[in-house]
Amino acid sequence: MLPKPYRIPSRFLRGVMRQKERIVHEGLELKMLKTTNEHLRCTIVVSTRIDKRATTRNRMRRLISESVRHLLSDVSGGYDVVLTLRSRVPDSQTEVDRIVRRAFVQARILSV
Repeated sequence: MLPKPYRIPSRFLRGVMRQKERIVHEGLELKMLKTTNEHLRCTIVVSTRIDKRATTRNRMRRLISESVRHLLSDVSGGYDVVLTLRSRVPDSQTEVDRIVRRAFVQARILSV
């Protein structure tokens, strides 16, 4: 789980989800909104369509959360980001790190 200052409060979530622009990279959908915050805030959504078992969905959420946590220091500027999983992610943390990093680079949140 991300530290509290890096999570989007539920009252701001709808505004980010309404964004028309989205990036889809290897089954990971990214919607973002530029904000005046000094750092990145993130929410991770894993639907029951991905897997019916909560333990599996929570594992995927933890893997993505850990990848985002590693990138927090590299992100410049404030963004609200919603990461929605569209298909299963690999069980390997290095593979998930690669997918999340490439999605952030594609969205121009992270520089190469």
